[in-house]
Formats: sequence, structure tokens, C-alpha cells
Amino acid sequence: MSQKISVDFNSRLTEARIILPCGLAAEVVASLRVGDSALLFDDELEVLARLDYDSEQEWWVGEVDWKTIRYL
Repeated sequence: MSQKISVDFNSRLTEARIILPCGLAAEVVASLRVGDSALLFDDELEVLARLDYDSEQEWWVGEVDWKTIRYL
């Protein structure tokens, strides 16, 4: 089962890359793996994404598949 992660969709690097919040719980961060899928959401929508780690910036990002968007 994929992670469900609350994000700020305004924190985009590009149209398809969303920065995951730095305040994620340690157990969540420990379970993240490059290539895993996650359900990213906020108060208005949710969308599937593939996880990636940016080692230069030292943050996790979600590669969003906008075809899977669902408005809440």
C-alpha cells in the first residue's frame, strides 16, 4: 500500500514535481523508497505520485501523475 502524504501543491519544482514537507514524521521518512508510489493530498485534491529523492537539496519529491487527480 502506498503512503498517504499531505503536501502543499504550491511547493512545486516543476508542473510534475512536488516537494514533500520537511516536517514528515521520522517513521514516515524511514519508510520512503525511491520509486515507491504515494498518494499526495491537500484539502481540495489528491493525486498519485512516484517518490524520488533529490540528494543535492536533500528533500523528497513526488513525481505527480496528473491523470490520477481526484477532487475532494
